[in-house]
Amino acid sequence: MLIYDSEIKVLETLWEVGAIKAAELTKILNEKIGWKRNTSYTVITKCVEKGFIERTDPNFVCKAAISREDVQNSFLTDVTEKLFDRSNMELIKTMLQNKTFSTEELDEIKEIIDKNRS
Repeated sequence: MLIYDSEIKVLETLWEVGAIKAAELTKILNEKIGWKRNTSYTVITKCVEKGFIERTDPNFVCKAAISREDVQNSFLTDVTEKLFDRSNMELIKTMLQNKTFSTEELDEIKEIIDKNRS
C-alpha cells in the first residue's frame, strides 16, 4: 500500500474524530496543518480513490476505511522488505540495538515474546 504523509495526516484526523463532513475535516486540517480548502479536498479525494476513506452522501461524510494498525503494518512490511532483506529478525535486532528502552518497555517486549511462544 503506497500511502503518502499527506494522506496519513488526513487519516490521523479521521482516526481521532471519526466520521465527519468533508467541509468540517477541511477546517480541522487548516487549523492543524495550515492547509487551504483546495489542498485538503485534493488529498481527501485521493484517499477516497485509493480506498483509504469511505465517502457517503449527502454532505460528503468521510470516515477512515483503513485502521491505524493497517497502515503501521503496511509500513513495517515495506521497511522490512526494502531495508532488512525481508527479515523480521534483522528489523527487531536493529531496533533493540539502536534504541534505549525503559525497564517497563523491555518488560512489555518480553511479555509479548512470551505470549507469542505459547
